[in-house]
Amino acid sequence: MAWWKEIRGMPVVSVAEGKELGKVDALLVDVDAGKVRWLQLGKGGFFGETRVIPVDAVQAIGENAITVDSETSAVRIDEVAEAQELSRDKRRIVGNRVLTNKGRLLGEVRDYEVDDETFQITRYEVGKGDLLGTRSQTAIAGYVLTIGPDAVLVDAAIESEWLAAEMAEPEEGEEIEDIEELEEPEEPEGTEGSGEVETGWEG
Repeated sequence: MAWWKEIRGMPVVSVAEGKELGKVDALLVDVDAGKVRWLQLGKGGFFGETRVIPVDAVQAIGENAITVDSETSAVRIDEVAEAQELSRDKRRIVGNRVLTNKGRLLGEVRDYEVDDETFQITRYEVGKGDLLGTRSQTAIAGYVLTIGPDAVLVDAAIESEWLAAEMAEPEEGEEIEDIEELEEPEEPEGTEGSGEVETGWEG
């Protein structure tokens, strides 16, 4: 699993050539399927063209880099109709408002988690600022009903899920009960004052 904020800016290296192809600038998401289809690299080359890599070519999302099959995995975005269409989709995820289907505003999406094998979006980080400061909750993708240009709609049942999670967590500043002090073991008979314990072995 990997969060978008972890993937953003990560270098992409080809396994066949050992060459850095660029850094991840964006993830092109099929919003209806809730799945990442392409990695978009930052503009590079003499003409500053934008290149994309299909997720099928990704071998691993590591701690420090993303590895892909080969240099030929990266192609110009103007050569791939699907990538162009997804890049023009106005339905953003990060920064979009989160509303329940009952019309209650829960906050906004701050990040999302991707399965590093299937590239399916698994969770969304929902943040909300209030008098208590900035707080975040995690929304499982299964609660998402619709992702539109102006809001992400989620099932109102998610609030009960969040409430149950909060109640299960210890309150901030809650003290842990003191552990009773263990009584010191009694010294074996015949050793009082000597500081030694009889072992039964003759010295």
